[in-house]
This record gives sequence, structure tokens and C-alpha cells, in this order.
Amino acid sequence: MRVDMNPIRLDKTGALEEFLEKSDRYLDDKTEQMKARGEYKPLAKVEELEEANYNMIDNVLNNMPPKKEPYLEYYAAECDEYHSLGKIYKSTNLDEILAKYWEIIDDPTLSYYGNGMGIIYRDPNDTFYDEAEVSLVSRKSIRGDSLDDVAFLAAFPMVHEALEKIVEAFPDFRYYPPKEIDVHYYPEKMNADELAAALDQLAEDFDHYDYHDNFSPEEDMVETVALELRCGYAHRYIPFLKDIIDEECEESPRAEELLEKLKAYQPEIPETAVPVVRINFCEDKEMDISGYQKLGSLDEITAKMDEELASLADPKTGMPEKTVQMYFTIYYPDRDQMQELKGKINIGDGNGGIVSQLKNQNEMKLHDESWLNYQKGKGEESFQAYMADLTDMQEHVLPYLQSFCSLEEKAPERVEGAVQLSVDGEKKLAERAVSDKGALKQGSLVEGKKTMEKKEKKSIHERLKINKEIISKQQGKNSKEKGVEPMKE
Repeated sequence: MRVDMNPIRLDKTGALEEFLEKSDRYLDDKTEQMKARGEYKPLAKVEELEEANYNMIDNVLNNMPPKKEPYLEYYAAECDEYHSLGKIYKSTNLDEILAKYWEIIDDPTLSYYGNGMGIIYRDPNDTFYDEAEVSLVSRKSIRGDSLDDVAFLAAFPMVHEALEKIVEAFPDFRYYPPKEIDVHYYPEKMNADELAAALDQLAEDFDHYDYHDNFSPEEDMVETVALELRCGYAHRYIPFLKDIIDEECEESPRAEELLEKLKAYQPEIPETAVPVVRINFCEDKEMDISGYQKLGSLDEITAKMDEELASLADPKTGMPEKTVQMYFTIYYPDRDQMQELKGKINIGDGNGGIVSQLKNQNEMKLHDESWLNYQKGKGEESFQAYMADLTDMQEHVLPYLQSFCSLEEKAPERVEGAVQLSVDGEKKLAERAVSDKGALKQGSLVEGKKTMEKKEKKSIHERLKINKEIISKQQGKNSKEKGVEPMKE
């Protein structure tokens, strides 16, 4: 016997539709009745599954437990690489962990472990990132750059707030900031004076007592450094900066930035630069002056000393009782470069000051037959180049240097010097103050703070001509009383 298991036969479409309509009407009527009695709770079953408190089923999903927000936990470890090798302290209170880390690093017996401190990201709602750990302090260095490799953490303000507090708590630690934090200690472009002042201040901050133990009150260190930078000796300060960087101290970031600026520095020469001289060695201790001296002042001192020693010569032989050897380097501006002229003189022979003796030496080389024959032996091309250098030295360089000595001799307090160009191109002489002291004052090779309107630097030949005009005017050669037409201004 065949039994039909389906009481509603599919082929009887009309009966099925009638059954569904009756069911819908029944449910609608039942719902209306429950609403009228206040018993209708469509979310009851959902609440039974989701709500934390079963007694609070009220047809509204409003008493579910709040989701926990992400937070940071901090740690201080005796061994940062392998926490299990030493003690580790954890807390959500950063101040507690900072105090613990101070205790760790203050104990010299724990330093070999490789102490460290960091953060642990906590987010119970995110099983993937929860408990992500980042070390922010390694020994005595703050490694903010560790966040560069953990982008999701670097995006949280609370992480940066924690990093700022750590930096404040350890002011003497070397700080490596994240890439997005662009820290600069100095202006983008710095001239020689600014770089010299920064290097001088860095040296004092790095080792205050050593700096002052080696400080010479007679020498302006800023002037010395600025001149050496302009002369192309920036490389001399690179080892000093590297030593500070290797110390991983508070001054290390500044040293790193200055190092990059020194590498990129291109010497610039002020329009009003003047020749200076540095004594490399002198047999007379009183003349062994440190620092850079104005050429005119040192030339005058040398000439007086030469005259005094020459006056003590033996009347029979004419030989001086005492002579003093002095080795020096003269630095003088020529267009965009500081040129060097190294020399050696004998003070006491009666040949005058520095420039006067250099002239005598140069004339000897130009006219001494044995010396010229020696130079000819090196070949015709070499000899012609040698003679061209000697001639330029005799006709331009040495007169140019002498002109600065004459400027100081004629007017120790005020001389005319800086040349400005008017709109129509005529040269005008402007007064500028020049100190009569031997040592340069702060500002390096600049006498006065005014810059020239003319941007193109003058050659040594042009500057020599200008100085000759100045000296002629000072001597009164352009006055009507002396029968010379005045210079046009």
C-alpha cells in the first residue's frame, strides 16, 4: 500500500495558497493581540543569545558589554633581546616603568645584558595585533625610529605621546626620531660664521671643562674656525664631529646634522675680506702669537722688531747679534677663493717687515742667475710658468698685500675702502671702520656688516687698483693745493 507522506499535495496549487493565506492571517492576528497586551518582543531570542544579563531582556539590544579600546602596556627589561634571561617589569603606568628602567641602568652589573624598554600594544578585540611589542629604548639610546617598521603603531597618537614622555625622561640619551618627525637643529643654509659658531658651541656643550682648559683668551675660536672653513679646511672638523656621534650622547644628533652641512659646505668669501696671517712657528716666544692677525698690524710689529734687532749689530762685522726665524701663512681673498702664501723670514737682518722681506726674496728669485739656471734645468715650459708666477707675485700680489698695510698705517681708526657701484656704473668710495688691533674681531674676514651691492667678486688686480686710489686720496694727491685734479665721485 502506497502512503502519501505529504499532506499538502504540490499539484493542488489552490489548496496550498489557501493554507498560506490562513497562516499569515493567524500570525497577524496573534501579533496584534500580543502588541495590545504589550507582550510582543521580536528581539527576545536575539537578546537571549547576545545580552550579558538574561534578566534584562527588554526587546532592545542596549545592555551588551562595551568593547574595550586599545591601550598600551610598558615594559622595562634587564635583557631586551631575550626577556627570559633577566627580570622584566610590565605596567600600564609609564612613570612606574621609567622608574624601573632607571634602577636597571643605574646597576652596572646589569649593563652587559643589553637593557631595554618598550611598549606592548593591547587590543582584546584584535587578535592579530594584540600583544605587538616594540622596543623604544636600547641601553642609553631612544630608538624612535623603531616605529618606522611598525606602521600601524606609528599611526596612534598615544604611541607618539608615550615616545615624547620617554624623550623628556631621558634628556641625556641619544634620540633617533621616526622618519615622520623631521628634527632640525640648524638653518638649512649656513655660512662660515654660522657654522663656526655652531661648532664652537657644540665643543663647549660636549665637554665644558676640556673646552675651557684648552681655550686661549687671545684667540677667537669662532674667527679661527670660520677662516679655516673659508680656506677649504672643513674636513679638519669631521673627526671631531664623528667622535661626538660615536659617544651617543645628547649632542650627537647636532653633530650628525653639522657633519652633513660641513660635507656640503662651499666656501664663500665676503666682499670686504682682508688679508690675515697666522704664525706657524717663531723662535721668539713673544712673537709666537696664536690665532689669525691682520696682516698690516703684524707686519708693523715685525718691522719694529727687525729694526730693534738690527740696531744691535756688531759695528765691526755688521752682523746682528740675534735673528729670529718666523714661519707663517698669509691668507688673502681673490675673487671667490682664499689664497694661501706661505713664507719664512729672518727678523733682525734689517730687511723690514713681512711684506718687505717677501719682496726682497721674490726679487732675488727673479734676478739671481744661479737660481734662474736651476729653474731652467726643469724645462722651458716649467721655467716660463715659474717666471709668470714670480712676475705676478711681484707686480700684483705683494703690492696688493702692501696696500692693506698702507691703509692701516695711514688711518688706524677710519679708512676708505669698501667700493660700491652706483646705477650708472661709476665707482664710489664709502667709508668703513677698521680696528687698529692686531687680532680680527668676530665676523671673521668681514670689516663691518654691510654687504656690497655688486655681486661679482673683484680680482686681486682690480682690488689692487682700488686700494692704490684710496691711498692716493688719503695722501692728499687729489687736492687742489698739490696741483692734482680731485678724483671724480
